[in-house]
Amino acid sequence: MSKQRTRTPKRPVPTPVTSQAVDALFKLAGTQLVAALPHKFSITVAPVERQLTTELPRVVLDLKRLDLLYKLTDGTGLNLECQMHLRHHDLWRFIAYGMILLQKGIVPRLLTVVFCGPDTGKLPEPIEIGPSAAFRMVFVRLVAEQAEAALARLQTTAAQGAAWTDTDRLDLVLLPLMPHTRDTESVIRDGLDVALQLPEAWQELAIGGLLAMAYHVEDRAVFNRLVDAMRGTTVLDKYLKEERLKGLEKGREEGLEKGREEGREEGLEKGREEARMMLRRVLLRRFGSIPTSLEARIAVANGDTLAALLDQALATTSVDDLLAR
Repeated sequence: MSKQRTRTPKRPVPTPVTSQAVDALFKLAGTQLVAALPHKFSITVAPVERQLTTELPRVVLDLKRLDLLYKLTDGTGLNLECQMHLRHHDLWRFIAYGMILLQKGIVPRLLTVVFCGPDTGKLPEPIEIGPSAAFRMVFVRLVAEQAEAALARLQTTAAQGAAWTDTDRLDLVLLPLMPHTRDTESVIRDGLDVALQLPEAWQELAIGGLLAMAYHVEDRAVFNRLVDAMRGTTVLDKYLKEERLKGLEKGREEGLEKGREEGREEGLEKGREEARMMLRRVLLRRFGSIPTSLEARIAVANGDTLAALLDQALATTSVDDLLAR
């Protein structure tokens, strides 16, 4: 008697975290970091005009990290970096990055702000390079409150249903950079639990910002575990789906444009081939054969040349006259 095999139900395939989604999450974190400058570190900057996309300078940096580079309304470039551990080679990387941005004329001036984790030791003094300090790098760190204390305060605010201030929302996203006794992944997990208690309008910003901080201060494996733990939440699934659809739509548009271009070229080539066949028929009918040198010209001729050759073949009385032209 044969035993029936029990099929294990397939688990639903999670929506993949595309590069577009990661980049979008990172922009959410950048928004929070820019907002932190005046409130947490007394660094006054002009309003952000737009985020800059720079592929070239990324050659000198860790390719696994995304750029947080902004153009401010006064023309200054603002580069944000997050470092849980700050080493000498990190400083040289940031300086090299800044020099390329300035040399390429991407920005006329650059302020680099390095958000340092609690284990970075003594912070370096500000670094200024070039005439009128065209390049300036400053280092900041959150030391006013422990992450565990901030979490307890935010959990109480959420449990009581009290109104969240801008400072509360900022502290939630900055939790990974605060001093903490537990591992960073656990701190972020607790932060994500609190974020789910926020009004829906703020959940996307908080969850996206925390996940992006995880991507930046931890390795990709930690980021993936945190994303997997959040799957099933309406906000994240909706967000990832929307970003995936944006990526698909972008790819579709690029594919359609490529298809249109290939179609145009295919149509032109088909027209050229028909012109070659017509020219050969005229030459064979009028002169009986096609000289090798003339055939070579026909094989590589463009549409205009083929039209001219056809006119000449119909008008000339000798193939030699055609060869001489």
